[in-house]
Amino acid sequence: MSYHKEYMQFINCLIVDDHPLFAKGLESYILETEPSAQCFWVKNCVDAIDTMQQMAFDFVFVDIHLGNENGTIVVKEARQKSPESFCVAMSGDDNVFLARQMIKTGASSFISKSLTDEHLRDAIVDVINKKLSLPDWLLNAPPSLEDELNELPSRLFEIVVMIVGGENNKVISLAQGITEEAVKSQIKRLYAKLGVSTRTEFMAKYAAALRNMEKLR
Repeated sequence: MSYHKEYMQFINCLIVDDHPLFAKGLESYILETEPSAQCFWVKNCVDAIDTMQQMAFDFVFVDIHLGNENGTIVVKEARQKSPESFCVAMSGDDNVFLARQMIKTGASSFISKSLTDEHLRDAIVDVINKKLSLPDWLLNAPPSLEDELNELPSRLFEIVVMIVGGENNKVISLAQGITEEAVKSQIKRLYAKLGVSTRTEFMAKYAAALRNMEKLR
């Protein structure tokens, strides 16, 4: 049976979110904006991909964080399955790097879960009208630390990973085949880039960035 044919009179919306209360609220705002909408809700990437294999969707709302998974998988699948699908990234933590990755993957808009009810309704209206909508904080944000990590030469990136992993300079020098003085010099450069003065500050900042990058693997 073709689900698309059965529901083709509706605007089909897929909500991919592992928070039931938010998903239910989002569905109510969608129906308030467009009563003809037919909403489907799934909690994870596997169910989302399976559902998209069965029918086409006009709108796909995807949470960036889906347990141990990430929403970029769903956006990629949606764009491949139906290039005309309007994909919307959602998140509660408003992380610049993760939001940008969703946009690069194919999402056309971003909705912050921290919006007030009134602003969330306005955002849904924009989406249903297929208006490209990105918040100012995302558009105007400077390159994130994660973006800078992506631009590092591979050796320097490996040094960052080892430092965050708790390795000392001697271990790093042996692993990289360079002197301890060279390691210290590289770390000094990274300190200056981050504006930190201690290894503890360095580890804390880069650890958070590396965790965000890991979410996209």
